[in-house]
This record gives sequence, structure tokens and C-alpha cells, in this order.
Amino acid sequence: MDGQRIEAGQDRLSYEVIGVAMEVHRELGPGLTEEFYHQLLSRKLSASSIEHRSKRRERLIHRGQVADEFEADIIVGKHLVLELKHLAGGFAPDHYTQLICYLKFWGIRTGWLIDFGKESLTRRRIVYASPPVPPLDTTTILEQAPTHFKDEELLLTLHRSVDRVLQAHGLGYCDTSYTGLMMADLRAEGIPFIGRPSTSIVTEEEELGRATLNCLTVSDACAFMILALRDGIRAADRAIMQAYLRHLHLPWGIIVNFGKRQLDLRFVLHPRSEKPTLDHSWSS
Repeated sequence: MDGQRIEAGQDRLSYEVIGVAMEVHRELGPGLTEEFYHQLLSRKLSASSIEHRSKRRERLIHRGQVADEFEADIIVGKHLVLELKHLAGGFAPDHYTQLICYLKFWGIRTGWLIDFGKESLTRRRIVYASPPVPPLDTTTILEQAPTHFKDEELLLTLHRSVDRVLQAHGLGYCDTSYTGLMMADLRAEGIPFIGRPSTSIVTEEEELGRATLNCLTVSDACAFMILALRDGIRAADRAIMQAYLRHLHLPWGIIVNFGKRQLDLRFVLHPRSEKPTLDHSWSS
């Protein structure tokens, strides 16, 4: 019953807030920059005695270090997060991911994407609850490593780092947040790494230039690619990692996906290796 009363209260609050947003849209019309809608919405919420915080900025901290920073457009009490847009098209996947990150960080269940850019107000409701996550088995990945593998201690170190981040922060953040969290953990452990390494792209005939790769290199020994909010690790992700290993001249790498419902971890070898790629997932 208590949960039902909370949901009903949030629905009433959402109804009131969306009503105020519609007033803002009618008064200003589309075609202005987002800030005008933000200012007027905040004023009208205050005039309606709806408690809220505007442009709330806070830091995501891991082991005493800043891993990421979030700024929500409007937080209504402890019940709603509003993310305001003025779009020519529809809501993009990144907009949903952004709002989910805010809901997780502030521990709020319901959020709204609100678009003032059309002839009538467009909005989408998102309800999010972070799933529980069990501890990872630190022996499993070693059991599945190739027999010739020599970097067992580094592999275990990365595995423990992933587990610390998972247990401390769970699932629900975006890939840039988890990259920041992993870098903070490696830094706290004194493990050398390079974020988004730059490398020469060389063909058999010539050097084409330099590229910045979307991964970490750890201890000059392996590549580490971090994904988030995916349904799983795709064959395309494995192909990208193998390309990174080839261009970085590294023998192996790890792909980790802090997914929607589980954590997926994949061991990838340099494409010239004849050993198979190893795969293991831990479900929540």
C-alpha cells in the first residue's frame, strides 16, 4: 500500500509539472533556445509552490577521486528529474541514457524528457530502478584464459577493479562514467594506464595518420574497452577490440559491458593469434 501511495503521489506530481511545462510552451512557442524554457519553467514551478532545484551539479566520487560530474536541468523534490530539450527531430538514445544516469545518481525513480521544439509539447516518461548485482567470481576468468597466457596477475587485477566499481556503484551509468570510475580505481591502486591512447595508423604501403582510440591501455600490456547500458557485447565490439590490439601492437584485451541487467566480460586476443576468443557473463 505504501508503494502504491508513493506511485500515485508521483503521478499527481508529474501531472502538475507537465501541466506547467505546457503553459510554458503555450506562452513562448517553439523556436527559442532551451534556456528561455528553462527559466520560465522554473519560475512557474515556484509560483505553483512546487519545490525544485535548477541546474543541480554534483560529482560522482570513487575512492576519493572525481570520476564524472552530472548536472540535471530540474530536480523536483525527491521524486522527479526533468531533462529539457529543444529538438528538430525526436529524442535520441543518448537523451534516454543521460536521464537514466541522472535517475541513478540522485536515486530518483521517475524522469521526464521534455521537448519544447515542436508545435506542441513532446514528453517521454522514464521509470528506472537499478538492478541488484552479485559479486564476481575472481577465479572464473582465469579458468577460461588460454593455456599460454602469461599475464594472469594483471588480468586478476583488472577483474578485481571491475568488481570494486560494480559493487560500489552498480549498473545504470553511461560508458563515460564507468570509464572515469575505472580510471579512478586503477589510479588508486597505482596501476599505470593511458586513457584514449593515440597511435599511428599504418598500412602496408604508408602511414595514414594518428587516431585516438576509445579504450585504455594498462601497464603497456593490454587494452581495456568499457561499454555500458548495452544488452550485451556484440561481435562488432570484439572486431573493434581486435583492430585496437593490432594498431596498438598489444597481445590481448578485455571488453567489459556494465549492461542493463548484467555485467558482461570478454577476453579478446590479438587477431593473429590462433587461440579462440573467450567469453563469460555474470548475471544479476
